[in-house]
Amino acid sequence: MRGEAQVAEGGSLVVSTGSHTGRSPKDKFIVRDGSTESTIWWDNNRAMTRAHFQALKQDFLVHARNSNLFIQDLIAGADPLHELPARVICENAWHALFIQHLLIAPASGKAFTPRLTIIDLHSGLGPWGHGELICVESAGTPPYERARALWGDVASMADGSAAGAILEGDWLSGAHRLAPHAEVTGGALQIGDASTPGSQTIRVNSTAPVYNLVVNATNSPTAQLVTNGLTVKKDVTIAGGTLNANGLNMNVGGNWTNNGAFTAGAGTVTFNGATAQTIGGSVDTTFAYLTINNTAGVSLGRPALVNNQLTLTSGLLTLGGYNLTMGASVSAISGTFGDTRMIVAAGAGALCKQFAANGSYAYPIGAATGASEYLSLIHI
Repeated sequence: MRGEAQVAEGGSLVVSTGSHTGRSPKDKFIVRDGSTESTIWWDNNRAMTRAHFQALKQDFLVHARNSNLFIQDLIAGADPLHELPARVICENAWHALFIQHLLIAPASGKAFTPRLTIIDLHSGLGPWGHGELICVESAGTPPYERARALWGDVASMADGSAAGAILEGDWLSGAHRLAPHAEVTGGALQIGDASTPGSQTIRVNSTAPVYNLVVNATNSPTAQLVTNGLTVKKDVTIAGGTLNANGLNMNVGGNWTNNGAFTAGAGTVTFNGATAQTIGGSVDTTFAYLTINNTAGVSLGRPALVNNQLTLTSGLLTLGGYNLTMGASVSAISGTFGDTRMIVAAGAGALCKQFAANGSYAYPIGAATGASEYLSLIHI
């Protein structure tokens, strides 16, 4: 039995196919080219490129060289006028037996020239397959056309031109688990576009970092973090709508541009880039907890408010021409201060403090002259 089947009571041959109990029509593909373009009903058949087919065929042939194969010449169709000679190549004995019940053995001594070859291999066809650039939107839609403008030849899962099945779930986390040694590099994770319903909340849950994060202005979407904090390796751009951190932490490696709304909750936003960073935009940003951890420094390009805690771990926080306000709940700035870890208030911008009661507050404010200084606070 080669470990493939069992004989049941009564002599029947029984094979367990596991979870796959029938046909899988969404896994059937036809090469779409000049010879098939007008002969296939593409609304209900999935397409693949000839190059993709050749790559998969090469994988099959490499695997077949080290396999014990069953090769049979059979005929599909009982009418001699319409019969189709087929050569069937498979590696499982029960597959070879099964196809004999579907097709017809040719007459003895009759010349046989196959017009169709079926290669049935299913085991050991790793490693991971051959990829294609795919888009979840249909051809002609703005996201699809944007993908084509960026990367050229792009297939669509929505209209069947992609060989890949529709993928659901957290692909970023999946990629990080499959290749933990790899670093995510790419364009932007954009939340919302012209097709997004108005005021839609889109949840973001990723344990893997994203390169850039953009909350689109069109239709005022809300990007809400859930379960896990988020690391953005480059820029965070709130072009419109709302970024809701939902009390979760964010690490930002690039610039922060707020032209919409930011809701921090009780989360910490840490600026930890390798080059100088800016907190800017057209709208003031309110942080709950703000940490500066960048030896190249962070500068304000817009007024900002810290409600709970400012931590200076590394680098200068330069105010320039904009005010930085400490909320009434901020009693002190956390960190070990010195010439390279302080607030630089050498321009028109000032460090401001909101007071809910009388108290004494010391803040590391300097003018970047090589020595830390303590300048006066503005009482608001």
